[in-house]
Amino acid sequence: RRRNKKLKSPGEITEMTPEQVLEFEKCTFDPIHFIKTYCKVKHPHRGSVPFLLWPFQERMITAYQEHRFNIVLASRQVGKSTVSAIYLLWFAIFHPDKAVLIASNKNKGAMEMISRIRYAYEELPHWIKPGVKDDEWNKHTVGFDNGSKIDSTATSEDAGRGESISLLFLDEFAHVKRNIQDPFWMAISPTLSTGGSCIMSSTPNGDMDKFSQFWRNAEVGIVSHQGDADDKNSSDIKFNPIRVRWDEPPGRDEAFKQAEIAQNGQQYWDQEFDCQFLSSDALLIDSMTLQHLTKNANDKYIIRNEVTFWEDVKRESTYLIGVD
Repeated sequence: RRRNKKLKSPGEITEMTPEQVLEFEKCTFDPIHFIKTYCKVKHPHRGSVPFLLWPFQERMITAYQEHRFNIVLASRQVGKSTVSAIYLLWFAIFHPDKAVLIASNKNKGAMEMISRIRYAYEELPHWIKPGVKDDEWNKHTVGFDNGSKIDSTATSEDAGRGESISLLFLDEFAHVKRNIQDPFWMAISPTLSTGGSCIMSSTPNGDMDKFSQFWRNAEVGIVSHQGDADDKNSSDIKFNPIRVRWDEPPGRDEAFKQAEIAQNGQQYWDQEFDCQFLSSDALLIDSMTLQHLTKNANDKYIIRNEVTFWEDVKRESTYLIGVD
């Protein structure tokens, strides 16, 4: 009945050498070692290749281990989803009876995450694999005989409601429709109150959505509210910020930047690669101009009667003050 020979049967016993026993124990506590030693990914041109982690990807994994709540602001095409998917696989293999939920902005993204997880599992040495349950190996689910399970879904108002989630991964959360972000978070966050963890990852998409709010709070160390304010079981959470710059992957240089700007424009670069939170709403002064003013503002300023001046008042000049 089982056609895929790369899957280990549930309950199948595999003998391990003393060296493999030690390796299994080491992998249990060290996901970086597990990934660099045993995991493979599918390269578009070279096929199956070892997953050689870049320094910023190791930094991400270390943060995932050390912090219960993480928020990742990352440039496009830096492999944030791939490294996160393999981390979720490690978590499910070496932590029995855990429930992992992937909520992506689109159903296609959810299935792609599971596809990466399934491929990495299939390429593992047989002795290190847990058994796969017969009815929990499909486009949205991976379930192991150690009791751990990874589910994926498109982000919706009811996704994950009522479940007891051990680890929640939110993929491209800024690109979830804004009218869904708030009710989804209100529904999902109480499921983490029993000790679950959360990884929220995205590129920016405007400056007034839930993701931008969480990121700004995380940068300055402010807690973000979890659950309904009237719920006695609700609490506040503090995200650990992880920023991945566009030039951290090898091979990206000024020539790469200028080529992207020439092809797609400055605003596209600023949001998608430089990770700036640009407003999508019509403003009196557009977001790019505000970003330029902020970057080039004189640090030397004067405060008088709680009003900040960036240069001293010139009596011969006329000043206009606008209040919105």
